[in-house]
Amino acid sequence: MTHNPLNEIMNARSVAFYGASNNLSKMGSSQLVTLLCNGYRGRIYPIHPSEHSIFGLPAYKKISDIGEPVDCAVIVLPTKLVPSVIEELGEAGVFRAVIVTAGFKEVGSADLQQQLDRAAQKAGVRYVGPNCIGVANLRENYNITVFPFEGEPGVIGMLSHSGTFVTHVMPYLHARKLNYAEAISLGNEGDIDIVDGLDYMAGRDTVKAITCYIETIRRGREFIDKAAEVSKIKPIVALYASGTEAGARATASHTAAMASSEGIMDGVFRQTGIIRATSLEEMFDFSCVLSRCSLPAGKRIGILTNSGGPGALMADTVSRLGLDLPMFSEGLQDAISEFSPHTASLSNPVDFTFINNWEAFFSRVPRIIAESGEVDVLLFYGLFGIETFLHYRDNPAVAPTLDRAMIQATMGMGNALKVKIGDALAALPIPVICSTFLDFNEPLIAHLVERSIPFLPTPERAARAAGALCRYSTWRSLFVEKDAVAV
Repeated sequence: MTHNPLNEIMNARSVAFYGASNNLSKMGSSQLVTLLCNGYRGRIYPIHPSEHSIFGLPAYKKISDIGEPVDCAVIVLPTKLVPSVIEELGEAGVFRAVIVTAGFKEVGSADLQQQLDRAAQKAGVRYVGPNCIGVANLRENYNITVFPFEGEPGVIGMLSHSGTFVTHVMPYLHARKLNYAEAISLGNEGDIDIVDGLDYMAGRDTVKAITCYIETIRRGREFIDKAAEVSKIKPIVALYASGTEAGARATASHTAAMASSEGIMDGVFRQTGIIRATSLEEMFDFSCVLSRCSLPAGKRIGILTNSGGPGALMADTVSRLGLDLPMFSEGLQDAISEFSPHTASLSNPVDFTFINNWEAFFSRVPRIIAESGEVDVLLFYGLFGIETFLHYRDNPAVAPTLDRAMIQATMGMGNALKVKIGDALAALPIPVICSTFLDFNEPLIAHLVERSIPFLPTPERAARAAGALCRYSTWRSLFVEKDAVAV
């Protein structure tokens, strides 16, 4: 494989920053502040013609004044200045850059783009952008976007033609305990493009699934070849935005994108093993499950619920997706019945209707179903915490009548049960996908998410994610079979 220039850009140990000043209202300043706030451990060199220091950092008039090697330059300057800055970078021995500056092909300025192309080729500079919002390697506290990052780095890689889906979604992902590991705002792809991005993400051990927001594919054959190669290693989930006439108009003015029809893109995705999402919500749902679950052996789905409605919605969605919902054998139903109330439905979906044995519902029954050999994926609705008892304990209308010692004992039991449930679900021999309407900060849910057990907010979303997992598993199995035949 050829060397990928994103290796230096995404893992820069030193950054020169053009366009930041002590005026926080300027975009470049806010991006430098983000880098500082996220605790970047490398060296930062602001470049400014008149400022002596910027946010406490010594500033330099020219990059040649630094006198030390610099891995990457970030450029947030007026459009007309960018080509000459690229020339300066080449002269100073800095061969990687992120060009945030807009105003090139996306607004019809082809001449300026050509000037930039000539300057970069002459200087030997490889760059991300222009018209992008930056890049982030959150495991290295390296974030030059406009949004600070909170929480722990995740396992998702993002390649996006929109800066919004690299930055604005960070709080949304943080709330769901599903953060990026690394993210690249590709912008106009004047140089480095999505093909380079796929190649880079494929080699990152910390990235377990790759998400792509796509407005155009500029190198069609190379994209098909690279995506098919990468999909054999790790899942790619893509959201395509230019399939309609209205979408094509929007993306043309956004990143100078040339659109392809829906049918063509569907064919490209099927041919390369890319899992297509129909919404931003689906893209993150699918990547959540694909990054956390082992691959199922087939498409037989089991459903365990404590409520009929969610179970019915899961079953209906599973059927519409062409997945199998097998009727459980008498032997499996008998095994489950030992732990279920007499009102339960046991054929699949398994609907407890009421939890009379918490350990059984949360721990034993999931294991019985998973070890039965009758299903390949388990959908599980009905997880909530003992913390519900806090509402009773703290409610003045009922609190005086309650046995507080019993409630405290129940709370203590809940903490132990939380660990037991986590151990049980994490050890299942098949993938489990859970659904809950609760906040992800609820202690039981938070504990299970920390154990890499996927949770989605509605039953239908959990079922659709199961469909994505089965589709990707089918794609991967094609190559396992081919390799076995070749041997």
